[in-house]
Amino acid sequence: MSYIPSYQGPTTPAPPRRPTSVTVLAILGIILGALGLCGMVSNLVQLVIKTNPVLVQMDRSPVMHIWSPVSIVLGLGLTIALLAGSIGMLSLQTWARQMVLIYAVASLVLGVLGTIISAIWMIPIFNQLASDPDPAVRMGGVVGKYSLFISPVIGAIYPVFVLVFLRRRNVVEAFEPQPPPPPLAPPVG
Repeated sequence: MSYIPSYQGPTTPAPPRRPTSVTVLAILGIILGALGLCGMVSNLVQLVIKTNPVLVQMDRSPVMHIWSPVSIVLGLGLTIALLAGSIGMLSLQTWARQMVLIYAVASLVLGVLGTIISAIWMIPIFNQLASDPDPAVRMGGVVGKYSLFISPVIGAIYPVFVLVFLRRRNVVEAFEPQPPPPPLAPPVG
């Protein structure tokens, strides 16, 4: 019978154990980031093609004409930050935790700002579409009006969880740089 020595000696500190909340938030962040990239590409394509009657109406509003591409570019940047930070969190990189926390705050601020801008300038557009003779356009106006207020609430769930869990003591400690191992004693004998 042979003995296989452990590479971790009695004086070698164990690597930090990744808290379960970090793993869950990182995996959700990777999934949301990947879906977000797909959504951003779709939004960019729709912004260029403009076959959607809502987008045609939005383009007539000077504020929405500017806000739509700006919010898409900001959302794309936040999505990339979320994806990169979530991948880095799996290996407990300090920068990754900070990046995801910044993402969470910026996402909440952008969500509130987007809701305010949309409520002021989009509700009149949706009201106009809700009285369109085409049933599909009419349904888009009705659904769009309600989604203005439901979507930001749903979109805030992940950032709020990030702010709660990534600031807990055990999580902060897991991301702190580990001290170097003490030097090995010279062999005796």
